[in-house]
Amino acid sequence: MPEMIVYVAVLTIIFALTIQILVLIGRSYSRMRSAARIERSAGTALERLIREANSAKSVNIASSTLGSHPGRLSLSVGTTTTDFYLQGSALALEKNGAPAGFLTPGSVSVANFVVYRLDSGLSNAVRVELTLESGEGNSFKSQTFYAGAILKNSYEK
Repeated sequence: MPEMIVYVAVLTIIFALTIQILVLIGRSYSRMRSAARIERSAGTALERLIREANSAKSVNIASSTLGSHPGRLSLSVGTTTTDFYLQGSALALEKNGAPAGFLTPGSVSVANFVVYRLDSGLSNAVRVELTLESGEGNSFKSQTFYAGAILKNSYEK
């Protein structure tokens, strides 16, 4: 009988440790999923923004919000105007005043979107600061990304 109590106690300890390990693995997996969502979203959004900026002739200063959150970037590419802005907690894209979709999914929210315009006199550039968040509770993750692009058509005068 005393051996049985010892066996039950040892099994209880092993069971508790196993449960604890499974909980930790679950939390780690949730954090990794949040981080992966953020990385994917940042890559997609910043790639599109940089590609559009690279082909732009100029930044529409009057319709852009520069240096503060929530930022707005309005670019002129020939006769086309492309805008990047926050709608709710998502980064949105607009072409010639018509919504063209969202650059971030619903599972990722934009906590900070700041655009800076740089003018050297010879060419223009934009710098973007983008903070994305995903997850809840223990799986919450937040990360800030920075990107910049020279408006390649800005120096072809």
